[in-house]
Amino acid sequence: MQLMTKQSDYAIRFLLRLAQTPETWIPSRSLAEREGVPLAFARRLLVSLTKEGWIASREGAEGGCRLQISAKRIRLLDVLELFQGKLKLHACLFRNQHCPNRLHCVLRPRIQGIEQKVAQEFAAITIADLHQDQALVNRSDRTIREKQ
Repeated sequence: MQLMTKQSDYAIRFLLRLAQTPETWIPSRSLAEREGVPLAFARRLLVSLTKEGWIASREGAEGGCRLQISAKRIRLLDVLELFQGKLKLHACLFRNQHCPNRLHCVLRPRIQGIEQKVAQEFAAITIADLHQDQALVNRSDRTIREKQ
């Protein structure tokens, strides 16, 4: 079971990087290199984020990407759903056919309840929250290095 795909992971990392300097235009090449993502793949992700209205992009020597809206308004759930669709922990379809046990399955309602709880947790986390978390991690890393 995979809860987060590479696309979602990279998109979150790009949004987090853009949140660090929200007024600065960052070239897509720089974002891709920093995160170790192939440039063509990074550009496809950035196009999706632009279409969603979360980032702005412009071409040219002074171009790049930057956040279009506040990082507080970008929820992790929205990013996951953009790249993966609705959160599903079960597969009640097999070869495009509904499971014959679907209507009488005692496990399905429980799994759906878990899906709702996981979705609520992801909905409660924003890019701004992750940015704050990262700042705390960076500070503690600096403190540890200074003590060495």
